[in-house]
Amino acid sequence: MTTHFMATLPALLEKFGADPEKLTNLVSIPQHMDLELYTTQRQEANLTLLLNKIRDIVSIQTEAEVVETCGRTLEALCGEQCGVYTRCNVARATITDMCVNRYKEAIDEYRTLIEGCNACGVPQGETPDADEVFNVVNSLRKVSIMYMCHNLNDTNIWDSLFDDLPKCLAQNESQMPTQALVYVVRACFYSVVWSLHALEERVASGGGAPAVAEEAAALRARLHAYCAAYTSLCDLLIVFAEQLVLTGGGGGAVLRSLVYEPDAALADMLNRFIQEFVFVHHNYDGSVWGTSFGKWDSKSNGPRTK
Repeated sequence: MTTHFMATLPALLEKFGADPEKLTNLVSIPQHMDLELYTTQRQEANLTLLLNKIRDIVSIQTEAEVVETCGRTLEALCGEQCGVYTRCNVARATITDMCVNRYKEAIDEYRTLIEGCNACGVPQGETPDADEVFNVVNSLRKVSIMYMCHNLNDTNIWDSLFDDLPKCLAQNESQMPTQALVYVVRACFYSVVWSLHALEERVASGGGAPAVAEEAAALRARLHAYCAAYTSLCDLLIVFAEQLVLTGGGGGAVLRSLVYEPDAALADMLNRFIQEFVFVHHNYDGSVWGTSFGKWDSKSNGPRTK
């Protein structure tokens, strides 16, 4: 199978690029291949073609499942024990940097519009159009998906992401598209979990105490800020739930317009967060283990959700 798809997969990805379902299945194939054959059979050129196609797919596609499968395939290709690791790791860095840079460009343009000033310095913000909203949401979606399998903390986007979080909950929706909320929360979550993973590795390797203490302090600050934001979000969902109509006395129609129902993705993510960090059980050795969200993957030694 590997020998066949090493030669044919790039062309198949090109042929079915407009079909998300077929594309998802095709781009997952390298996860099941013997990647060492790229080296032993001198197929590095086809590997380069494959990596370039994955880059193009991530760049163009808007379907979350396709992008997620690309992220998982990149993870498989970048196994440190694999002979193709160096080449694939460079390609991975190119792809993740592309996703992060597009988010930065989209959010900078969005913020410039709503915070713009005239020549006299008087605030004169504009309302972003549908394309500008889409660019922010789509780029955030890709960042959050890539964060699931790949550590993006070296891109230093925490401050920007965390700055987005309260704006997603602002009464003035123009501050930040509300549909971006789930991706901001998810990306911040993975930033915290990857930081923990890096800190644990540093401690295990006997890293210098001052550096470890400083890293732990920074992580603690981010964790507390994130959990505070998470709590605020949950509180707002409770306040603006269906019971608002039942307890608000008169004006039912007006109050009903304020009822906010989280979509399935947000509700599922919040539920998994609670299970991971609140409803945990103790193993026999005394360690604590959660349920599903953010477990370490045995193959990648990093955060995964599924």
